Amino acid sequence: MTIEELDEYCFINSNQYFLGYENIEVKRPVLEGIIKKTLMHYGNFKPIKYRKFGFELKTNDTKMKIKEIDGRLVQNIISINYFNPIYGGETEVAFNWDYNTRTKTIYAQTSGTYIVDFMVRPILDDITYEDELFLQMALGLYMMYVGEARKAFTLDGLPFGNDSAEIYADGKEMYETALEELKEENSSWWLAIK
Repeated sequence: MTIEELDEYCFINSNQYFLGYENIEVKRPVLEGIIKKTLMHYGNFKPIKYRKFGFELKTNDTKMKIKEIDGRLVQNIISINYFNPIYGGETEVAFNWDYNTRTKTIYAQTSGTYIVDFMVRPILDDITYEDELFLQMALGLYMMYVGEARKAFTLDGLPFGNDSAEIYADGKEMYETALEELKEENSSWWLAIK
């Protein structure tokens, strides 16, 4: 998903289209902040598997720090494989390795180029329209911001009223409901993977 797609999704689904896009209070820096906050909470509960081809494992004194890969925070390493050109497939490595999730350090017996499956926190590029809880959380924060911004002024002479408190409350309820659903699904199932 791109930031433009998420912006359009939130604009339409927050029912603010009657004001016109140019009059909406949520500008690009605000939307980026909403995305960061949503990804932070969503990634805690919904990490994803991310495969990196041609990963250079360089172990000096048998350890290497791996905090992030391609802009994604690493939670764990699921597997390390090498490509077998003779058989045209992958084979799991034969050497021992261990990834410490606390120190973000991999301990391995060798160096080389491998195919590595990581468990990572997603970035916006990893999100699709199927990630409904992420979209609900982002929309909830979007509506909370719109409601908060509208408290500062009143709309006179228009066929509708300033419903800032209602917009804020609806957004807050949507965000908290989605966050609770994430927590209920399972908060740390990925820690057991290896």
